Amino acid sequence: MSDVQVMLGTPNGDGHNLRVIYRWGEEEYLDTFDAADGFKREQSIKRMATRFGLGPKSLKGLDAQLVKLIKQHLAENKESPIGKVVYRTLDTVAAAKLSWLWPGRIPLGKYTEIIGYPGVGKSVLMLDIIARVSRGGACPDSQEPMGPGDVVLLGAEDDAADTERPRLDAAGADVSRVYLLDAIGWYDSDAKRETLRAVSLDRDAPAIEEVLKNCRDPRLVVIDPITAYCGNVDSHKAAEVRALLVPITNLAAKYNVAIVGITHFNKGNNGPAVARGMGSLAWVAAARMAWGVIRDTADPTNRLLLPIKCNLAADVSGLSYKIVDMGGVPVVAWSSAAVSTTIDEVLAASSGKERATPKRANAKTWLAGLLANGRIPAAEVWRAADQARIGERLVDWAKSQLGIVPYAEGFGRDCTWYWELRKGDEF
Repeated sequence: MSDVQVMLGTPNGDGHNLRVIYRWGEEEYLDTFDAADGFKREQSIKRMATRFGLGPKSLKGLDAQLVKLIKQHLAENKESPIGKVVYRTLDTVAAAKLSWLWPGRIPLGKYTEIIGYPGVGKSVLMLDIIARVSRGGACPDSQEPMGPGDVVLLGAEDDAADTERPRLDAAGADVSRVYLLDAIGWYDSDAKRETLRAVSLDRDAPAIEEVLKNCRDPRLVVIDPITAYCGNVDSHKAAEVRALLVPITNLAAKYNVAIVGITHFNKGNNGPAVARGMGSLAWVAAARMAWGVIRDTADPTNRLLLPIKCNLAADVSGLSYKIVDMGGVPVVAWSSAAVSTTIDEVLAASSGKERATPKRANAKTWLAGLLANGRIPAAEVWRAADQARIGERLVDWAKSQLGIVPYAEGFGRDCTWYWELRKGDEF
């Protein structure tokens, strides 16, 4: 017989899956799978064996034991939802308005991802957002308040005392509304003593929920970096990543909080930004909104926050910010100008993949000459480009190379976008 105890929990409620609880010594593992699918049942046992570090000897007879329990459960629960098809017509679904933590950029009730290279300032940026949420400050690009509300922070890379607290103080946070989830109480069966272990998203969604329940008005959960909280999940395998994120996205919906995961670009220099995140593409696929943070190739002291994926909003412009010193502590200073450069353009320029071919060199010279005497409305730039027979992609490339940041004046129908060279640019 197996050394592992197995029990059936309550049905998962989706009409197909059943909760299964495995116990080995003092450790416990909860999994769900389609009870009618033998292959998925075997995969569940393998996941459990990996979690507990068990070999074939410890698993002997476990599958037969599990099958027996499932059959017994089905016999005792004739109204069990397992195998039952659950469906409904859309007219029975009440339409709901999407709500936002940061309108057009970070939705409430959903998972958002922020991707950037190490050291570019992702964490400083996120602490600025946390500070705004905690004190009810305005969005960086509008007067819309982001709170006040409570924030749950899982931060694996920065020290709370000498890094996170000073930065939040400098950003004006109400730190009484920022909850740090540090660790989980655990019994170490090898040492035979109670201790603490690191938080792991593959089994600690209930712990995050416990913190959310103790918040006055939860608005935001930040996981930085999210790949540090994968536990035994392989962050490069799509199926495992999607399974990992299901309970997290469920918490976002249940408590109507924004959950933001921070991660890094991978080491490759090829492909679009949407495929450049660390690990599986499933990370960014699960996110409803995704943003890239990258240095401005025209001004390396400038950081750009650019859209990678916008599932819930019309295409929105990017923003820029600088990291400035405030008494020895880095803080974010936002620019009011919108950024129309795309993340793929900046990545290509920074990786050196966009070679200055003759056509590109000519487009750059043409655009620099067009703007040499001052700003021009964007509409006039495009009309001039059509007359000069210079394509849109060449103009965009030249704009990126010259460091042109379009900006708007006026509002609504009276709004006009302008292109202007920065002072001191050499043509």
